[in-house]
Amino acid sequence: MKVGRNDPCPCGSGKKYKHCCMRQDEHAETSPEDLYWRRLRRAIDSLPTDLLSFADG
Repeated sequence: MKVGRNDPCPCGSGKKYKHCCMRQDEHAETSPEDLYWRRLRRAIDSLPTDLLSFADG
């Protein structure tokens, strides 16, 4: 049975699942390739801003 995001967290903290362990579980399901692509996309997306701040000195 899958835990719903508004259900109590199965870890026993008393918090809702979405505020406790949901993020950790989502990251555990992603493959290393997905993480590399996310890091690359973040670097590419921030490049123009980084270059402009470097040029302003």
